[in-house]
Amino acid sequence: MRNSADKQELLLSQITDNYLQQHNFCGCDLNRIDLSGINLRGANLTGANLIYADLK
Repeated sequence: MRNSADKQELLLSQITDNYLQQHNFCGCDLNRIDLSGINLRGANLTGANLIYADLK
């Protein structure tokens, strides 16, 4: 599970900055990552793996 936690921490540090609208997550593996507190408006998620991602 440590690998999953490290992955989530790294991803959240990358997408919580002020330039989220310019980020391109096309094809990224966002599987099982808690994105509930992240504003994804304008982010490119085309082809991203969102299986079991928490988007609430």
